[in-house]
Amino acid sequence: MYQYKQRVRVLFAGLGFAPKGLDAIAQTNFQACVPALKAVENHFKRHPISIKGLKPLQGYINQFPDPFRILKRPYMAISEKNWASLCDGSADFYLTPQGRVVTFGNADQGFALMPVNSEASALILAQQEKSAA
Repeated sequence: MYQYKQRVRVLFAGLGFAPKGLDAIAQTNFQACVPALKAVENHFKRHPISIKGLKPLQGYINQFPDPFRILKRPYMAISEKNWASLCDGSADFYLTPQGRVVTFGNADQGFALMPVNSEASALILAQQEKSAA
């Protein structure tokens, strides 16, 4: 149980979150034999995050040869309304208030913010620095 709880904690921390009741979330999902990654994604499905505070970034998803390879789970569920708002915008990438580079799309029969892996994030953030200079 300790290792499972630590894995859940690390997954949330990697996204910049420490939800209230983290121990209870871990305990419930451990008892139900839910993998830690799925436990975190399920939490966001039950509590979709807001897109307020997302900062648009320059760059396009098609600049990467295989865009799906830059995505890193866990995904964070958002509402269909928030997804539509992001689709109406001009950015493919956003910086979360927690400092993670994300993109968005359809995932797991819903909509989600999808974290970008560290290598692609570094490239995207470097583009911001070049354009600001």
